[in-house]
Formats: sequence, structure tokens, C-alpha cells
Amino acid sequence: MENHEGMAMPEKSVKERPITNKHGETASMKKSIHKGHDMSLMSGGSAAEQNQMIISCHEKIIWTHLTIAILGVFLITAPFTFGYKSSQMMYSDIISGALLVVFGLLSSN
Repeated sequence: MENHEGMAMPEKSVKERPITNKHGETASMKKSIHKGHDMSLMSGGSAAEQNQMIISCHEKIIWTHLTIAILGVFLITAPFTFGYKSSQMMYSDIISGALLVVFGLLSSN
């Protein structure tokens, strides 16, 4: 084998020199872990393992959906608590709050 200048280059097979990544791991050493999850489940794990991973992720962020529902309750009660003088503003807050409660609870399931 020759390089572009015509000089002989030593031949090395892939088996003699394994390809490594920037951390020095070979392909067989590398673990498929991303942010605490085994990514091999995404490509070949069982359906039960994949469902368990989805449930685990959902349980970690459930507070966001419930917080949105609580803010919706605040919007519903705000016109009566603060005594709004504008009926359009009152209806806007009540309708927006009701939508936040509904969508926040629907997304938490």
C-alpha cells in the first residue's frame, strides 16, 4: 500500500488496531447509557422494559402538570378574590383557568 507521495505505508488490519472513541473505549467496551437510561432498551429491549422506562421518566416530571392545574385554579378564583371590575377580564381569567386545569390534569395521566 502506498500513500499519495508514493511511499510505502505499513499495513495494519482493523483486528490489530481496534478503533477507539475519544475516551479510549472500543466499540465492545462502550455502554449505551444516556442520562441514566440504558439506551439499548430503545433498540432491542422488551416492551415491558420500555414501558417501565417511560413510566419512570413521566414520574419525574409529573409535578409540572399538576403545577399548571394549580395555577389554573388560581386564575379561576382570582376575579372573586381581587374583585375585578371588568366582566371581560373576569371571563377571560375563568375560561383560561378552566382550560389550564383541564389540560394540566389530562397531561398528567
